[in-house]
Amino acid sequence: MEENKHALLSASTAHRWLACTPSARLELEENTEECSVYAAEGTEAHELAEILLSKLFNKITKEEYITKREAFMKKSQYFTAEFEEYVNDYVHYVVEQTSDLGDYHIFFELKVPFSNVAPQGYGTVDTVIVTKDTIHIIDLKFGRGIPVTAINNPQLRLYGFGALNLFPRSKQVRMTIHQPRLNSIDHETLSKEELIDWAINEVKPRAELAIKGDGKLRPTEEACRFCKLKGKCKARADLQLEQAKQEFSMVDYKQSIAHTITPEQISTILDIAPAFIDWFKDVQAYAMAQLIAGEKIPGYKLVEGRSNRRITNKEKVKEIITGLGVPETMIMKPAELLGISKLEQVIGKRLFADVCGEYLEKPEGKLTMAKDEDSRPEVSTLSIAQNDFKE
Repeated sequence: MEENKHALLSASTAHRWLACTPSARLELEENTEECSVYAAEGTEAHELAEILLSKLFNKITKEEYITKREAFMKKSQYFTAEFEEYVNDYVHYVVEQTSDLGDYHIFFELKVPFSNVAPQGYGTVDTVIVTKDTIHIIDLKFGRGIPVTAINNPQLRLYGFGALNLFPRSKQVRMTIHQPRLNSIDHETLSKEELIDWAINEVKPRAELAIKGDGKLRPTEEACRFCKLKGKCKARADLQLEQAKQEFSMVDYKQSIAHTITPEQISTILDIAPAFIDWFKDVQAYAMAQLIAGEKIPGYKLVEGRSNRRITNKEKVKEIITGLGVPETMIMKPAELLGISKLEQVIGKRLFADVCGEYLEKPEGKLTMAKDEDSRPEVSTLSIAQNDFKE
């Protein structure tokens, strides 16, 4: 779970140092440590999953389980019925994978080394199941953003290669990403030979550059997403500015833009704009951090933002106003039911659906744009016009 804090070339950051080899060394010079709410929640999910699985597979005694569970509950900041339900989805999946295996060995939070292709490299795998011929890697992703694919996933492949170092008699490696919040399970299976070939021919030469801080900065959407340098990287700035320059240079601003930009140009701008906006936000966040640290950014300064008045003693204010003869009903908010997501957190998503499902409805969503590869069906503009006509 903490591999990226200690290993320069960790599996969890492989998507970055394999694409942008100098970034591993350059990040070491940054003294910022960021831990988002989502990362902290994910860490807790992994911790609870390990406790539950260790009990189910007799890795710990009943007494040890009770102690670990109580300690977890005492310090947890994110535990809810919904949280536990999703962790249990992952736990049940792991149990299902062993139901008809016969002889097998199972490990949780297993440290796997791959320093034979990446100096000092290692990773920590959530679950490893080893049979006579197969290693099964199962990685829990607890986010609710977008599904993560297992296909060509460098983190999973390095986990698999590291596991092969520990269990070299295996003939193939099956790698799975389980995202319970998105109901997403994705796999990739490679033979031992395929995985070794990838590690030697693709990982090793890039890792040798990365460990020395050599190579060329190669910004990509995936590589830059969690990079500490993303707000000040010149290569990323050059890429974003050049893309914007190329696209907008095709526009004749002497005429009306609406009559000048073609549908194809609009499509391209829509493609590059999100990355450009993300880059701008990263630069903005970096500049803010610099100003807070006392550094100067020419033309900018720290100021106090707008704030709203607030009551410091609500009970006293209530007492004063009702003392003036104003009815309490005129100054107090009425109690109201929590939203669906909050109610699901209170009693669990499945139980809520079972007991309250008949009182739920899902109205049509607001129209929005999406890429062609989006799995949602296209809305017919003809049907919209017909409905408008009926109304």
